[in-house]
Amino acid sequence: MPDSWRFADLTREALRNVFGRSARLLPAVALAGVLGASSVGVLVLEQRSFTDEIADLTTQGRGVVIVGEASPDRPARISRSSCEAIAEVPGVEQAGLIIDSGRVDAVPFAVDAPARRASTTLFPQLGEVDVLVGDTLAAQQGPFRTFVSGQAFDAMIAPPSREGTGTAFTLTFPLLPDDTSAARCVILLGPYVSAPEVTADLIAQLDIEGNTVSGQEVLTTPLDPIADYLSRISRFAPLALGLAGGFITAVITRTRTSELAVYRLSGTARASLLTLITLENLLIAGTAAAVTGIASLLLVAHLLDPATAALGGFALAGTWAFVATLASADIPFRRPTDLAKDR
Repeated sequence: MPDSWRFADLTREALRNVFGRSARLLPAVALAGVLGASSVGVLVLEQRSFTDEIADLTTQGRGVVIVGEASPDRPARISRSSCEAIAEVPGVEQAGLIIDSGRVDAVPFAVDAPARRASTTLFPQLGEVDVLVGDTLAAQQGPFRTFVSGQAFDAMIAPPSREGTGTAFTLTFPLLPDDTSAARCVILLGPYVSAPEVTADLIAQLDIEGNTVSGQEVLTTPLDPIADYLSRISRFAPLALGLAGGFITAVITRTRTSELAVYRLSGTARASLLTLITLENLLIAGTAAAVTGIASLLLVAHLLDPATAALGGFALAGTWAFVATLASADIPFRRPTDLAKDR
């Protein structure tokens, strides 16, 4: 039978039942806050571990792709303009030619040191000085002067770079105007770009003379850390937390059966009581989602993508509300006298 409850009245009643001073659902609200924050905390810890792993692998040469002759017996030349243009491709941090130029003496710190010329798009510091000196050859601080073959050059220590770029043991000079092509183009990919997926497309954008070229990543690992991260079991943590929260909320609701019996005994229809229980669960689940959003904002500096945390909050809240309501859906359809006897 219909009753006199309006939806606005049921909403106000649900708010009192959930957030009132003596509300028996307050433990569920507290749990929603704890689990909502925990879902973001778990994500932050996972992403910190992931970014640390990527940073370590990047230093070791992950994402450093060297494009060159497929065979030393079949020479090929890569145009300077096309190689340097790769630096503008999304997902690429730096790119440019490297040309070996023999060995030189650098006064006062190096004798018979390997030298090479490279693009400023690969080593931007070459736009500020004449030569980058490997940190194993010298240890000066800031810009300094060095003499190579009797000629003075403004120099600085090469900043730390990835394995495979060869800055530690060499003298690196800028390319000369007539360096229009070379046998080697070095590409530094962003930390979250998979080299096997993009190398062929990047090579297709190069202007190549002679024979074919191939691209080889300096560091290859048997497992892709990005694929491992995306396929991790813990990505379902928000759903698991929502499942747990919904189950516990349903248990708490069942401890209130005598309270809920009063509604039925006072003439509340089954549909109205079910709506009331649903609204209560939505408010509790909404609290979890709100806490997740707040925690995401507070920890945004530690998240790769805050949207991931927000989506996790919605997944947690949706699972919570669904499970709690489904597990309590029988209560309005039980006899009021039986509900009043339950404790």
